[in-house]
Amino acid sequence: MRVLREISPPKLYEWALSKKIPGLKVKSVTEGYGEGYYIYAEADVPWFGRGHPIAEFMSSEIKLFQTVYFEDIERLAQAYESETGHEITIRYWQSPKDKPLKIS
Repeated sequence: MRVLREISPPKLYEWALSKKIPGLKVKSVTEGYGEGYYIYAEADVPWFGRGHPIAEFMSSEIKLFQTVYFEDIERLAQAYESETGHEITIRYWQSPKDKPLKIS
């Protein structure tokens, strides 16, 4: 007999919806036949539609659209990781004005 124990991490967006994040707001947006989960600056949450989010929740990663909020999103990710023990990824496009990453 073989026993396989699998652990399902809590969904990142559900975890974030249940937390109070200073200066940020998590919102669920219906898009077509599905739902998207986005992070907004608290002062810029749209009443209707997607608006201009600063980041989007995926299953195990956060897609960051506005790099000015990197530290806020990093704190959110670290809180999730420390509370659940599951690792997530922050993904963003480097801007030409950012300092280039040095590859060793």
